[in-house]
Amino acid sequence: SGDGAAQLAAAVLAMPSIESFNNIPVKEMRADSFITLGLTHKNFGGVGCLVLAGLLPVMASLTSVSLLGNNLGPETVSMLLKLKAEKPALVSLCGLNPGQTEANFASGGLGP
Repeated sequence: SGDGAAQLAAAVLAMPSIESFNNIPVKEMRADSFITLGLTHKNFGGVGCLVLAGLLPVMASLTSVSLLGNNLGPETVSMLLKLKAEKPALVSLCGLNPGQTEANFASGGLGP
């Protein structure tokens, strides 16, 4: 349920010893170790999205994260887009880089 997911995500975020959770590199994210972060097809689920949302604000260096292929629902996408809007340095949730003028997602198995 939503409350259970939020409680689990809060527990993960509250434990500084956790290095990785649901294919999310928590330790490196806390250390602001990424400029770009590839989380394509990681299938980290709703709890993982909440953990990601909790870590994005501490990642000052992050400019691009790829969340493609994770089957995110509309509520999750809305939450992530709101976080992106609050973080001007983060230019893409699709793995695009600042200044990039072309992208080809045809081979990614992505569809409506």
